[in-house]
Amino acid sequence: MEHPADLRAEVIAFVRRQTGHKQKTIGDDTTLMYDLGVDGIDAIDLLEAFIKQFGVAPAGLDVERYFNSENGFRALHKAIFTDDQFEPLTIGMLVKIAAAKRWL
Repeated sequence: MEHPADLRAEVIAFVRRQTGHKQKTIGDDTTLMYDLGVDGIDAIDLLEAFIKQFGVAPAGLDVERYFNSENGFRALHKAIFTDDQFEPLTIGMLVKIAAAKRWL
């Protein structure tokens, strides 16, 4: 089994490659959408690559739980009709998901 510090470093390196954020500090509490600006098709691409690289079973993943759709309709609907926001998907969560090999 991979050591958590090694896995954390691997997930952070993966996110840096996928997002292009080379200088920004990325830690366990860093969110993909709110801190790094990952959204829409970029979020889907990142998650597909994450699933493939870390061998995570995709069952249970609800992209719209964490990210705005490309056309923004869901975000607009949520802003007008509810107080809900998207649940933040953090680096720490990705590390736990990668360790479990399944979506939590």
